[in-house]
Amino acid sequence: MLVYLAGAISWYIRNNKFNECLKWRISLTEKLNMLDVKCFNACTNLKQNMLYTNLSNLKQNVFYLSESDIIIVNTDHILESPGTIFELTYCYLKQKPVIGLGINENINSSFHLSSCIDQYLKDEDEVVEYIKSLYHLEIK
Repeated sequence: MLVYLAGAISWYIRNNKFNECLKWRISLTEKLNMLDVKCFNACTNLKQNMLYTNLSNLKQNVFYLSESDIIIVNTDHILESPGTIFELTYCYLKQKPVIGLGINENINSSFHLSSCIDQYLKDEDEVVEYIKSLYHLEIK
């Protein structure tokens, strides 16, 4: 199983908080790896990848979105993240399951955006339990 980790990146870069954007991705990847679930993290090689065109990076995202079984989106700063909105739109059109990590009441102000997320869960532990339960996975 492959999980795509979606969420704001550029907002964190612009606000000099890049480590915050990495923290949840690293932590959740470690927890999901224990279930033998692989994760795609767009922050991997980000510094190098930013040297390439925006279109190249966009197509990398589309490639991994299409390969992914599940998408987990961190809802923090989602409304300030056009890239994340693009990813969610893609998932909606392709009927990919999307789990919202965190409760962001601002998302409810957008019917279109809120319709792209199947289930909202408050923290990483709830996300892991949800995946274990719905997809019958056990810790390896």
